[in-house]
Amino acid sequence: MATPPAPPKSNTRRDALLKLEAQVQQQWESEGTFEADAQQGKPKFFVTFPHATVSHHKTIKGGEG
Repeated sequence: MATPPAPPKSNTRRDALLKLEAQVQQQWESEGTFEADAQQGKPKFFVTFPHATVSHHKTIKGGEG
């Protein structure tokens, strides 16, 4: 005998998270959360950091850990 098909999964949680994401992004946009405040007369610079990894300490030391 064939087993009956599984009922479709609910998308309620996904839909709630997408709604929350849209609300937070709108809040960030209206508040200018990620807008830079450039100051006249100061030199520009750019900083990057490597992603943390399990063997990050080896990457920093540059050799055997």
